[in-house]
Amino acid sequence: MSFANARFTVDAAGKKTGVLLNLQECEKARNELEELEALRLKGRVLVPSNDGTAALKAASEPNPGRRIIADVLEGRARRYLTDENATRLGVIMSQRDYKIVCRALEDLEDIKVLQERDAARARGDPDEQPIPIEQVFPDLARKRG
Repeated sequence: MSFANARFTVDAAGKKTGVLLNLQECEKARNELEELEALRLKGRVLVPSNDGTAALKAASEPNPGRRIIADVLEGRARRYLTDENATRLGVIMSQRDYKIVCRALEDLEDIKVLQERDAARARGDPDEQPIPIEQVFPDLARKRG
């Protein structure tokens, strides 16, 4: 998931000061981050490995992106965009918070890809079977030609 309608806010000098997000997209993000939290509680979160790959493992810390989005949707954010009736339409969050939320949503997408790969391997899908390292390097050398 990404924030398709996200817009950077800028000051008079043109410097980016924050990110304007649609509250409906924030609600979708909260649902996805709740799914990520449920996976964390089950011990299924994305953890980078020393070899540069990633694996699904247990994590002890809650995801900070979930707290940020909860604050927005529960009225604890500092700056909202409202209409003439004071109905909240959007929120302006810091670039730092925006990056934290986006990183959490990317982690969830990665977890889903790994889960799909694991399921395909369990079904015996030949396209998802690991390739022995002894085979990888000769194949790469042939492709480079």
